[in-house]
This record gives sequence, structure tokens and C-alpha cells, in this order.
Amino acid sequence: MDAIMMHQFGFTQTVAAMGTAVTEQMVKLLGNITKNVYLAMDNDPAGKKAAQKINAEFMSVGVLPKVLNFDPHKDPDEYLLHEGRLALQERLEKAPILLDQLIAELIPIPIPENLELKLNTLQRIFEVVSPLKENLTATERIVTAAKTLRFNADAATILEQYKTHLSNQKEKPLPQPVKTSAL
Repeated sequence: MDAIMMHQFGFTQTVAAMGTAVTEQMVKLLGNITKNVYLAMDNDPAGKKAAQKINAEFMSVGVLPKVLNFDPHKDPDEYLLHEGRLALQERLEKAPILLDQLIAELIPIPIPENLELKLNTLQRIFEVVSPLKENLTATERIVTAAKTLRFNADAATILEQYKTHLSNQKEKPLPQPVKTSAL
């Protein structure tokens, strides 16, 4: 219904997906068509989780999706019925890049003085940014986050730690399928 409502209100370049049912092939296809992607998921925990998963998929092909927030409504359908086309157009124009929003949510306010807390926060940021690999978009965000966290280390040291994080991700073995016995 969300995609149908979007089309009825003139947002005809809308596609619908069943949350986590977005596949790698879909992401590659859409990423080849456009770099201008907006995630318009339901405004509930499941929708937010799906947005994060889909965001990581798009980031792995070099696309940084923006995210739409439908507060106080649940989804595009309800939002359009109550607020109208112009309100949604305004939200589209002001939509933040989801990666930037996720990084901002990870950085505690006030900034902790405890080095371990800051290091743990930076590791979580590495995890969120990692689908971008060593792309300039990733490294710039990491350096900016480290400055925000008031690390004394220089950018080169921070980026070396990020590279170590990436190499550790590659070394992790893939989970093996669980063998089931025949009945």
C-alpha cells in the first residue's frame, strides 16, 4: 500500500520491498540506475532494523541512502493521507544520509572522558562504516567521528586501526551450515 500511495501522490520513482527481502541483486541493479536512494521504512523497530540492513547493502555498492522519518505517523501511506504531498516533498529535500544519522546516534553526549568508552564507540562506528571498505567517504567519516570523540591520535593512526578492523572482518570464517540428521 505504501508504494501505491506514493505513486498516487506523484512519487512515481518508488519501488516497494518487504523490508529485509531486499537482495544483493536488487541493490546492485538499483545502484546501477541511481545513486539517489531514499529508504522509507515503517517507523517502528522492525522498519529501523530493516533500514540499517538495506543501508549496509547499498553502502557495499557505493551508494549512501538517505532516510525518511514519518513521525508522528507509521509509514508513507499514513503520512501522505494526513500530511500531504508537499510535506513529504519537504522531508525528501531535508532527508539525512542514514550513515551520518547512525554515526551521530553512536556518539554519546556528553563525550566520555574514559578512553575505553571512546575506543568502544569508535569500534562500533568502524562496524557501521565498514561496508564502504576504505572508500574516501568512509575514511572521512571515521576521522571526523574520532575528532568529535576528542581522540588525541592523528588521522593516520585512526585509519590504521580502521584498516586492522577491516582485515579482521575478512579473516573471520563464514558460519558453517548446521547439519541435520534425516528422520
